[in-house]
Amino acid sequence: MGLGTMGLTRPTYGAIPSQDEIFAFLDHAYEAGVTFWDSADYYNDCEEIIGKWFRRTGKRGDIFLATKFGYVKNSQTFEPNTSYVYVKKACAESLRLLDIESIDLSIVAAMPLGRGPLTANFIEGTASGHQDSDVRYQLIPRFTGENREKNIQLVSQFKGLADKKGTTTAQLAIAWLLKQGEDITRIPGTKRIQYFDENWATFDIVLSDEEEAGIRSFVEKADIAGMPLPPAFDGWLFGDTKEESV
Repeated sequence: MGLGTMGLTRPTYGAIPSQDEIFAFLDHAYEAGVTFWDSADYYNDCEEIIGKWFRRTGKRGDIFLATKFGYVKNSQTFEPNTSYVYVKKACAESLRLLDIESIDLSIVAAMPLGRGPLTANFIEGTASGHQDSDVRYQLIPRFTGENREKNIQLVSQFKGLADKKGTTTAQLAIAWLLKQGEDITRIPGTKRIQYFDENWATFDIVLSDEEEAGIRSFVEKADIAGMPLPPAFDGWLFGDTKEESV
């Protein structure tokens, strides 16, 4: 299981930690044995901070690093660029910011499917106190108005499945992914050691075939309200890769 790093440097999930807090978090992840890290050039200065962590610890060789590209900074159209010229430019810039010689895995970015609804804050409504620093509640249709209220009901029902299993909702979602086989890579993201440890403990949770089927049935029947992004960002969700001769 890997580590997603978006929350470390973007306010998508609330306030951004200090650099010292990020270093302490990455230290904890490394010491726990999580050495597949996923970043992106879109995550503000995340690549630069990870590069500083590499220089600070000398642990670059121990980390399998993935980073993503495709979103053009300062673009007004929000459409990804996957052209040959841009790919070379994006990779070169990531190498510079990370201050490393190679990227272990480079990915054309796609938006996370969940975008955070399977969390205690969303279920209990406590996130309302942090809406000023959490852009989801200002931009994403699924998190606003009537859509949010409808989706809270769905997540509350999912919480019932988690309570029955004795897990958190996030743990149940990750455990379901673990049940799907080794050809699926799980990279849950967080910026808090508490939730990192919670995610890591999922390896101790085993779902029966019946439980796995029950979760699948619930999700297939769920009628989620609202789109995962506002209409202006449709270019992030739908697009064709350009055919080019190199």
